[in-house]
Amino acid sequence: MKKRTLNITLLAFFAILTICVTSCSKVKVGYLRTSSASFTPDSMIVVRHLDTESDRFINKTPWISTRIQGVAGTNPLNYEFAGVETSDGGDATAFEQLVKEKRIRVEGGLVLIFQDAVEKLTNGRYAISIKVYNDDHSSVLKNAFKVIVQDEE
Repeated sequence: MKKRTLNITLLAFFAILTICVTSCSKVKVGYLRTSSASFTPDSMIVVRHLDTESDRFINKTPWISTRIQGVAGTNPLNYEFAGVETSDGGDATAFEQLVKEKRIRVEGGLVLIFQDAVEKLTNGRYAISIKVYNDDHSSVLKNAFKVIVQDEE
């Protein structure tokens, strides 16, 4: 009788241990959906030589995109610069340096470009990739927003 009770106890112990071990896998928290993410409009023209009497020149107001649309996920959602591709004379190295200096920023689903950064960029087109992430998920939106740098309006 004691042997049978011991066998049942051991069997129950191993069954519980097996259940505990197999159920301890890490489950990702929340979700992130970016399949329909986009900016509207998806580009912004920034001008190197501003009118000295304009509000942007006087107040040193940065150029600001519209907020990205179509991103759904568990909060908090975070956005960061993930890279840049250039064309028509753009300089990717200079752009990335200005991001490091925080003169070009991706914050809260917005792209901000300060006037002193525009003055350091060459004329051209800059296609910005943005990383969207939360606790357990991330997605890179390749060429999500375009910045066009030119001398005059």
